[in-house]
Amino acid sequence: MRQDALLRIFDANFNRATEALRVIEDCVRFGLDQPELTRAAKNLRHQLVQVINELGLSALGLLTARDVEADVGGPSGSKVKLSCRNISELVRANFKRLQEALRVMEEFTGTCSPAGRARLEKLRYQSYILEKRLASLHTLQKQLEEARLCVILTTALASAPLEEAASAAVAGGADIIQLREKELPDRHFESLAKRVKKVTRDGGALFIVNDRAHIARTVDADGVHVGQQDLSVASARKVVGAGKLVGVSTHSLQQARQAESEGADYLGIRPVFATATKPDEPVVGVQLVAQATGQVQKPAFAIGGITSKNIAKLVRAGLKRVAVCSGVISTKHIETAARQIKAKLIAH
Repeated sequence: MRQDALLRIFDANFNRATEALRVIEDCVRFGLDQPELTRAAKNLRHQLVQVINELGLSALGLLTARDVEADVGGPSGSKVKLSCRNISELVRANFKRLQEALRVMEEFTGTCSPAGRARLEKLRYQSYILEKRLASLHTLQKQLEEARLCVILTTALASAPLEEAASAAVAGGADIIQLREKELPDRHFESLAKRVKKVTRDGGALFIVNDRAHIARTVDADGVHVGQQDLSVASARKVVGAGKLVGVSTHSLQQARQAESEGADYLGIRPVFATATKPDEPVVGVQLVAQATGQVQKPAFAIGGITSKNIAKLVRAGLKRVAVCSGVISTKHIETAARQIKAKLIAH
């Protein structure tokens, strides 16, 4: 193959790959607000530029070989247009575009540089990993967006063993199960988390681990929930991985905005009523919680002292997501309590 033809192949596919990565990067940065995944996309783009330079094919050198007018497959000869209905489709289409371009460069590099081919192959596999992480996060975020009822499990307040309580809550309509055990040793907590996770997987609910990010990662939970005195959002995400959810407990509008700006996937705003789980926390009240949830973009759950008897007050204030502990798991009929609360939320 002529040298100028080879350069034109690299020019076209290098442009395709970097353009696709730019689209992916901006979708992740501005559309999904995911700093770690944004850095991963940017790093992949920088690595690609480095590989091309190491092959002696700088952007300027490729530019000299470009001949748009003589390109038989240029814009005038192409009828195919990229059409996407949403950000998810846009990201998926550009990953496909990226991987195809990398594969073409990989194949042609193999004719002159086995080491260069190996580097490009590695980048292609990195793109598969990044795509999977993004797809996983998008699926979880979509399920989170649709969630209305989170039930928090803690042995001290449960009227039944936690696996049974989780099963009953999910049967009653719980969209998220959060496991919260402050005193249980890690070894026992991990074993319990695995059992509760199976209940949520079978029932189609999200499974969140409270505080212990390392165990959330070990048991492959859907995410971790942290308090104001726990890990930061960035630190928690480093532990559980970029494809998982991170929630944050907040107690004011300022804290809610801060957590959102730091990249939290969802917020808990507490306590709306007096609660047995946090008896020393000052009650913030329905109106403040309603104001805070209305001024953040991420899903926000009212929490604290919520029961089937007072849920109507929250619904009237415009709240549509709640996290409940004793109001469900301390009752004699856990499934019924969950169902009553969920029914009032979805009727709103």
